[in-house]
Amino acid sequence: MTYRFKIFFTRKFLSLCLVPSLSLFLSCGSKPKTDEVPMVESDIMKRAYSLSLQGNVKEAIEALRSVPESNLSVSEKNLKEKYTLRFVQKIDEPINEKDPFVKLIIQSYHSYWDKVLMQELNEQGGAEYLFNLLKGIVESEGNLKFKEFSEQEFDRLSTAMEGQLKTRGIHGIFGMTKPHLELMIWKKEENKKYQIPLHDGPEEVEVVLMSDFLSMGWSHYATFGRHYSGGWATKEKLFCVAPAYDLNSESFKVSYLAHEGRHFSDYKKFPVLEQPELEYRAKLTELMMADSTIQELLEKFRAGGENSRKSPHAFANYRVYHDLKDRLAKKDIGNIVAAPPQLVKSISEKLLNENTDALRQKGSKTVKSIL
Repeated sequence: MTYRFKIFFTRKFLSLCLVPSLSLFLSCGSKPKTDEVPMVESDIMKRAYSLSLQGNVKEAIEALRSVPESNLSVSEKNLKEKYTLRFVQKIDEPINEKDPFVKLIIQSYHSYWDKVLMQELNEQGGAEYLFNLLKGIVESEGNLKFKEFSEQEFDRLSTAMEGQLKTRGIHGIFGMTKPHLELMIWKKEENKKYQIPLHDGPEEVEVVLMSDFLSMGWSHYATFGRHYSGGWATKEKLFCVAPAYDLNSESFKVSYLAHEGRHFSDYKKFPVLEQPELEYRAKLTELMMADSTIQELLEKFRAGGENSRKSPHAFANYRVYHDLKDRLAKKDIGNIVAAPPQLVKSISEKLLNENTDALRQKGSKTVKSIL
């Protein structure tokens, strides 16, 4: 979850921790409806979600449509219908928010996400489309006027929008979770301090536990709440989507704290390192520190991998999985998911240490990419 504050438009990226919504009921006690969020995903559902998380719902729908209707299970048919209603027929559930200003902001992002996720607009065209939607909304709230679209004007607009939300007691971020512009809005925060035992030294960090969300980002929107951002790191503190985790679980300690703690540490050591590298290092850290969740992580990396830097999370999944696979193959182990956990942890640590050495050789303060 790479993110360099401030959370605005120009070269500001969020690399958010993606979690499946299955974990929601662990902390808030409300188990998702099984007809809406199946606990077991078939291969075609995993494919659809994976494509959606890469920012391409159009291809996800095409994948679902490629399977004959008679061969689809009830869950698969339900998912196909959801995609069709939201992204093809443009029929969606109403936004549960009374404040007209906040509701219009969320509606604008939904409209933008519809177009970029369906590949109707490219990144530049989508940003300009969203800017024009938001411009009138923000201007109507005060004595503000914005020029024509530019990165600088989008920064100004985001700053104003953040301020207008704050006057309502609402928090928001407006950066980018590659490849699309992001919107997360929440109402409640609680601050806690944690010490994260990274293998190269502990990190003491302040964690902002966020709750009461009005918008959980484009990944949540693109997967109907099945997958969404679990948090992110800044140079000053960590932010956690509290309903996503049981705060006593290994998932929280490993896939959130250790992952984000690695980012927090890397921001100081490698200040201009790019998202794919940051995610690669954080995912290796997860494997190093996991016990009961290690096989689940390996399967997640396998299913969610894509060899393209345009989608940093998917690219990091791909590289971690295949780098591990190559090392295990030398030990005549073909099934990586069934590999001895201690061996996976050991190889992950070695890969991370090798990556650290390579980054330092290129120059810690200036290295941007290496994968």
